Amino acid sequence: TNLPLKAKDGTDYTYTLKERTVNGYLPGVITGPMYYEDDNVYEYVVTNTPTELIIDKIAGDTQAKLAGAHLILIKGAGPSYSISDIVDVWDSGTDGTYANGTLKPHTITGLVTIGQQYTLIESVAPNGYLTVSNISFTILANGTTSYSKTNTITVTDPPVTVRFAKVDNLTGAYVAGAQFSLYLDSEWQADRYSAVPVYTFTSTTSYVEVKGLLIANTYYRLVETAAPDGYQLNAATLQFLSPGDETILSIRMKDPRIYKFYKISSTSGEAVAGARLSVIDSSGNTIIAPWYSGTTPYEFVNSDSTGTPILKTGIVYRLVELATPDGYVLNTTGVSFTLAANGLINGGTA
Repeated sequence: TNLPLKAKDGTDYTYTLKERTVNGYLPGVITGPMYYEDDNVYEYVVTNTPTELIIDKIAGDTQAKLAGAHLILIKGAGPSYSISDIVDVWDSGTDGTYANGTLKPHTITGLVTIGQQYTLIESVAPNGYLTVSNISFTILANGTTSYSKTNTITVTDPPVTVRFAKVDNLTGAYVAGAQFSLYLDSEWQADRYSAVPVYTFTSTTSYVEVKGLLIANTYYRLVETAAPDGYQLNAATLQFLSPGDETILSIRMKDPRIYKFYKISSTSGEAVAGARLSVIDSSGNTIIAPWYSGTTPYEFVNSDSTGTPILKTGIVYRLVELATPDGYVLNTTGVSFTLAANGLINGGTA
C-alpha cells in the first residue's frame, strides 16, 4: 500500500496497524518492519495462531483418564441449544493414546472465538460414573478460558459408590468371611444360572466399598454364595438401585448365627442320642422347641421367619432335659447360659 509520508503542511504521518479479530484465531503477532531500500518499502507480517481448546476427562476417584463420556460443546450459556449452536461433539477416549497407553485429551482447534461464551455438556457418563453439571466459560483474549484460566478444561466425573457389609442379625457387628456375587438384575432375572456376576467379594470387618464399577440408576442383585463359619447362609437375594447422584449407598445383609447344643455322657464325654431337650427362659417359657439329641450337635439357627433373632443378649436361658434315653438318669438341673454382647454363649470365642 502506497501511503503518503507527509501531510500537505509537511507534518510526518504516523500510522498504526490494528487487527480485526478473526473467528477461530488468536490476536495476531506483528513482526517488522523489514525495510526494502530499493523499493522504499516497509513490510510488516501479522501471524495468527488458531485457538486451541483442550478437554480432558478423568475419574474423580482414581484421577485416571476416562473413556466413554459423550460430550457436546455449544455456543452460549445453555442448557437449551439448537443444532446451529453446536461447535463440536465427541466421545472421550476416541482421540488416541500416548506412547505409554494413556488416553489423549480431545483438542478443538480453530473452532472457538475470542470473547464468545461456550458451554460444555456431558450428556452421557462412562459406566461407573456420574455426569457433571454443565460448564460455561468465555474464551479470553489470550486463548485461555474464564473457567480454568488455561486453555484446558478438565472434566472430573464422580464415581457411583456403593458399600456392602455382612452383619450379625443379633449384634449388628460386621461379620467377615461371607462370599457374595453381584449381578445386573435384568440378567439375573432372565436366567440366574447363566448370569455372570459383575463383581464378587468377601465380607470383612468393615464395609466393602465399590467405586467406579456400577452403572448409575441401574438395578442390581446381591447374592450371598457362602456364609461365614458359624452362620447360616442368607438365601434371600437383595435387589437394589444404584445411586444416580453422589449419594453413597450402604447395603447391610444380615446373617443369623448358628448355635450348637450337645447331650454328652458324664462318664465318657461322648455324644448321647435320644435325649429330648429344650431351651426355656427364666419364666419357664419355651424359647426353642423340643428336639431329640443325636450323635452330632443340634444346630439352632437364631432367626424367626422374619429374620428377627430368637435368642437375645443379656437374657438368662436354660437348656433342659425333658426325657432321657435308656440307661441314663434325667438331668433335672439343666444348664443356664446367656448370650454376651458379642452374641456368643457366655462370652465364648466361637
